[in-house]
Amino acid sequence: MPTQSLQQLLPGLQFSNAEFQNAIEHLEAKGLGHRSMMWDQRVVWGDHDQFGHVNHVRYVQWFESARAMYMSKIFGPDSVRPGGSNLSMILSNLQIRYRRPIQGNDTVIIAQGAVFPMERPDRFTLRMTAYSLKQRDIVSTSDQLCVVFDYEKGKATPVPQSHLSLMQEYAIRS
Repeated sequence: MPTQSLQQLLPGLQFSNAEFQNAIEHLEAKGLGHRSMMWDQRVVWGDHDQFGHVNHVRYVQWFESARAMYMSKIFGPDSVRPGGSNLSMILSNLQIRYRRPIQGNDTVIIAQGAVFPMERPDRFTLRMTAYSLKQRDIVSTSDQLCVVFDYEKGKATPVPQSHLSLMQEYAIRS
């Protein structure tokens, strides 16, 4: 069976496989890329505000979706369902730097990974970088302080070694 291009898999896509590959190479040069976890997000008309650029709250939502994917990969799929897992991570602090506005049809790739060394055994910074395929550049960055939480005990808990090993595999390389 022949390999399908991104345009065949996603009708209406404005970007080629080569442009996605260029994005990955750009992110790898920044310490992100194939070793980090990626989330791609198409920008749609409803993401824009009355000024014609993507509203800042959309970035928060995109980063939230990417963080949920990260949490599911590290702590297991049950960690993102209410009552699904005793161990999960809670967002303690969110900082976003908006570097460039996004206007019009675009696709954003969000690369993410934990920053080491960790702040404390029970918390870590999850760093995200949003890359615009249309602009061929980074449009936003985010540092998110995440606390590992044991719902059964009702308190923060150190990251288990098995989870820590996986986090290190997908860590930010600077």
